[in-house]
Amino acid sequence: MGKRASAPTRDATPPTTTKKPLGVKDLSKFKGRRFGVDESKCTMFIRQWRWKREMKSDRERFEEAYEYPSNAMTTQISLKQRKYSTKTSVHGFASTVWDSSIVLAKYVERTLGGASSSSVKTALELGSGCGLVSCVLSRICQIPTVVATDLEHNLDLLRENLERNAPSASCAALEWGKDAALGNVKFDLVVASDVVYVEEAMPALVETLKRFCTPKHTRVVFAYGRNRQALETFLKLSRDAGFSSPRSISKTTECDELWTCTDVDLIELELER
Repeated sequence: MGKRASAPTRDATPPTTTKKPLGVKDLSKFKGRRFGVDESKCTMFIRQWRWKREMKSDRERFEEAYEYPSNAMTTQISLKQRKYSTKTSVHGFASTVWDSSIVLAKYVERTLGGASSSSVKTALELGSGCGLVSCVLSRICQIPTVVATDLEHNLDLLRENLERNAPSASCAALEWGKDAALGNVKFDLVVASDVVYVEEAMPALVETLKRFCTPKHTRVVFAYGRNRQALETFLKLSRDAGFSSPRSISKTTECDELWTCTDVDLIELELER
């Protein structure tokens, strides 16, 4: 009969084991590294998520230029971005490209490009920021007169991007509700993205919007993401000012299939009286 093995004592040395480290301990070697992805094998959700700006690094959002993926392969739009700082002239949301402006840019490229653009000769963008939508309207849609506007302290970056990408477009300082160098000129199209997030600014926004619209003629197209706290206030004030109830722009039939997302909506309205 074999000898019975004794149980290990408390003082016995445990066997040496090698534990596999959990996660990646040193992320520095991955900084700035690009990982290739075969988009043909990705779901539409993943393809949409790849272009969204929310999860991008500071480097991608503020240091690198934003390269707009135009359907017109011969047209390249590259926008400079700058990280917001109280020491710079760029303030708040105007320092980087946001999801809503991308969705709006792809929408106007899709619907105003080619022969359909003949009905739109003049376009105004409110709160232009880096100027993406204005660049697309001028450079790709080839609208003859495009005016990009923003607050005075945001014009340096806006002007630089227009000069690089859409020299035919112009920019002007515009504080909503205040007299501007533009006077009361009317436009065929007025666009804006992410402008309905401050309740106190909505009366001035509606007043400014009405100033540049011709009743029964000017198309107004707004895009906004989750930052839409003042949307209901804007819609109420705009109806009171003579604008139509908004028409929701279809994401499935009117927008570019890839360049749309669940948290960005587009609406169209016009001045009725």
